[in-house]
Amino acid sequence: MNKIIAHTTIAVGLLGLAQSAFAQDCQVLDQFPAEIDRPGKYCIDQSHDVELTGNAAAIAIRADDVDLDLAGHTLRQGAFRSGACNPEFIEEPTIGVLIFESRNVKVHGGALRCFNTGVQISQGLCGDCNSGNRVEGMRIHRSFFAGIHAEGRYSVYTDNHIVDTGLLKGRDGIGIYSSGDGNTVRNNDIQQVRGEQSQGIGTGNSNNSLIIENRVQNASIGFLLFNGRNVRFRDNLTAATSTPYSGFGTDLGNND
Repeated sequence: MNKIIAHTTIAVGLLGLAQSAFAQDCQVLDQFPAEIDRPGKYCIDQSHDVELTGNAAAIAIRADDVDLDLAGHTLRQGAFRSGACNPEFIEEPTIGVLIFESRNVKVHGGALRCFNTGVQISQGLCGDCNSGNRVEGMRIHRSFFAGIHAEGRYSVYTDNHIVDTGLLKGRDGIGIYSSGDGNTVRNNDIQQVRGEQSQGIGTGNSNNSLIIENRVQNASIGFLLFNGRNVRFRDNLTAATSTPYSGFGTDLGNND
C-alpha cells in the first residue's frame, strides 16, 4: 500500500513538473477573448468554452514572430456547450484565431469549434502585411462560414482537418480559402462543406501558388482555382463533389 502511495505521489509530482516546464516554455492564455501584441511563444494548457459578442476573436494576433500552440486543446464558442453548434443562437460572426497584418506567425496543434471562421488571416490596405505565416495541424469543426480564410503571401496551410463547414443558410461554406502570391496548401482533409456553390479549397488573386496532396469530400466544388497566374496543383483527391476542379490552375497530374 505504501509503495502504491509513493508511486502515485511520484507520478503526480512528475506531472506537476511537466506542467510547470510547459508553462515556463510559453505564455499561457487563460482569459478570453485574448490579444497577442508582442512577439513570443504562447499556448493554452486546457480546453476552454469562450463567450464572444460582436465580430470578436477568441485569440487575436497583432504582432510579428508569434508561435501559438494550442497543445492538443479545444477552443469552443461557449454558446454551444450544451449541444450541437446552431447558428440561430449567434447574432454576429465570431473568429477562433485572427491574425491581422502580421508576419512569421504559426498557429498549430489544437481544435476550434463552432466559430463563424476557424482561422482568419486579414489585412487592410497595406497589400502585403501578412507574410510567411503558417497554420498547421488544426482540427476545425462546424464553422458557420469557413475553416481557414487567409489573405497573405508566402504562407503555408498544411495538415489541417476541417469538418462540416457552412452552417449559415444562404451562404456557401469554404474549407480553405487562400488569397495572395506564393502560398502552399498541402495535405489537408476537408469533409462536408455545405451550400449550393460550396468549395473545399479555393484560391483568389493567388499567383505562383501550390495546391498539393489535399483531399476534399462532400462539397459542391472540390477545388476552385480562380483569378491567379501559375497556380499549380497535383496529387489531390475528391469524392462526392459536383465539380471536382474549376478555374485556371495548371494540372501537374495525379488529380482525381
